[in-house]
Amino acid sequence: MKKLVFIFTLLLSTGLFFACEEIEKVTIDLAGDTTAPQLVSPATGPVTLSMANQNQMVIFRWRATQYPGNLAAPRYVLQMDRQGNNFANPRVLANITDTVFQITQAALNARLIDMGITAGAVANVQFRVLSYITDADTQTFVFSAPLNLAITTYIMEIIVKPIFMLGGGTTAGWSADAALQMSHIGAGRFAVVDQLTPGQWAIKFISVRGSWQPQWGAGPGSTATAGTLVLQRTGGDPEPPPIDTRELPGAGHYRVVADTALLTYTIERVTEQLFLLGGATTVGWDNANALPLTRVSPGIFRITTPLTAGGQIKFIETLGQWQPQWGTNAQGTATGGALLRNPPGPGDPDGIPSPAVAGTYTIEVNLHTMRYRIFQP
Repeated sequence: MKKLVFIFTLLLSTGLFFACEEIEKVTIDLAGDTTAPQLVSPATGPVTLSMANQNQMVIFRWRATQYPGNLAAPRYVLQMDRQGNNFANPRVLANITDTVFQITQAALNARLIDMGITAGAVANVQFRVLSYITDADTQTFVFSAPLNLAITTYIMEIIVKPIFMLGGGTTAGWSADAALQMSHIGAGRFAVVDQLTPGQWAIKFISVRGSWQPQWGAGPGSTATAGTLVLQRTGGDPEPPPIDTRELPGAGHYRVVADTALLTYTIERVTEQLFLLGGATTVGWDNANALPLTRVSPGIFRITTPLTAGGQIKFIETLGQWQPQWGTNAQGTATGGALLRNPPGPGDPDGIPSPAVAGTYTIEVNLHTMRYRIFQP
């Protein structure tokens, strides 16, 4: 069957009372005379996207389609779909006249995740180029052979605007300019560990460092360790009282969590020292000789030490005592994960797996976010 495209020439003559039209139809046979576009980059093989390289470009290049005759310059559509889906539901990355398209790693990562690819996983994806003279006539559609790529996506970091803590009981005092930034820990919840000291035992939260509104204070019936929050949006709204923390059990490091979605807060005392032990460490499971971590700041601990492969580690708060102890859950890995503590239990947390390769590693414990990470210094 011939693949034909029709080019029309319209000849017009006009007079006082009439118009005469003549149409000339030219037929061009595309069969055997058209060279399809060809994707030449990126090269076939694995592609790893990462947050660290989110602004680097992934470049797609293809050879131009060669149509017969003096046809108009074609347009090119770069499509992608899951491998094996036969482009049944392709996503369009570009519709251009050029033969080069650039996209940042961040943008490609977002498009892949939007397509249903799991973040942080390897996915087999196909790309192809469609060229056409006019999208009104599929007779001019020409497709390249698909390009198969195994692409590793990454989990995108969602930037959430922080909130800040201040008050007479905090190290920031009542200076809005010095208010302490709180870490977002998910679903509108923010946390910070700070030294709370005797004196004016009072705490508030503000949305913008240096500005008193919006601010959150204590709701009716709130206590030194838990309660509800009241939001003052503008200076014209009633100002809530601060959280009264005078009944806390003395000065020390406390973890303060503010939930701006549910409008609640909690305040609990946290340890000021941690010790490392485990089968992957130089002291084994000897809790009397566990290795001390350095407290970098309230709630942040670090240690750099040799670790063997295939073992586990945990943290304790007091030499010679197994409780309280810190570990992780089933999702914890040799590079990072959630921190769990017992008590409150109900049982001891899982041990943290050591890296697959023995060596010297830095271990960081963050009680603000309740997470740990392990990396080579």
